[in-house]
Amino acid sequence: MKYARIAGILSASFLVGSCSSMQPTTQEIPVPPERIVQKGYSFVPLNEKGWAVTARNESDVTLGKRGENPDETIVIAANVVAIAPFKTKSQDEFVRWFKENEARVHQDPRYNVIHDYVAFAHEKGTDCVESHSVIEVNATVKRSNTPGVMIFQYRALACAHPTNKSIVVMLAYSHRYYPEYKDTAFQEKATTVLNSLEFTNR
Repeated sequence: MKYARIAGILSASFLVGSCSSMQPTTQEIPVPPERIVQKGYSFVPLNEKGWAVTARNESDVTLGKRGENPDETIVIAANVVAIAPFKTKSQDEFVRWFKENEARVHQDPRYNVIHDYVAFAHEKGTDCVESHSVIEVNATVKRSNTPGVMIFQYRALACAHPTNKSIVVMLAYSHRYYPEYKDTAFQEKATTVLNSLEFTNR
């Protein structure tokens, strides 16, 4: 179940459900957006029209938005992963844990990894791993018959919860698009979402 939750947030245009099932919904996000509060953390969506909560339970949440092309998907996804406490482990072990799970995703034969960055970061008063990947997707489910590969780009932040080191909170912003629909503001938007992450007591 751990792997399904990590893989879901990193590799898909939607979040794979956690142990307590995600409930489908179509709750639209107001503009300007309000802070979304989950069990143990909260964050603020982008101040844009068109965002909606597509699945949610007390710990995990997925937001989606349509792009200019019918095959284009933009997603903000967050979940909580239970792990062994990191307080007795090194920064290298934390990064290695993330890379090992990410590598399983990247080994999908449909994917050609163009760029992959993973590094330790001390954010929000706790240990975190930040990542940025750009991947060519050679076969994917589409709404249209448009030929050609798509690009899947995501930035993610995985942080040990500051008051409960046995869980990691993961927040990611992703965009799946045809090369000609690349969003030049992707980095700015991802930074806005990831920087809004805050922790609450579990």
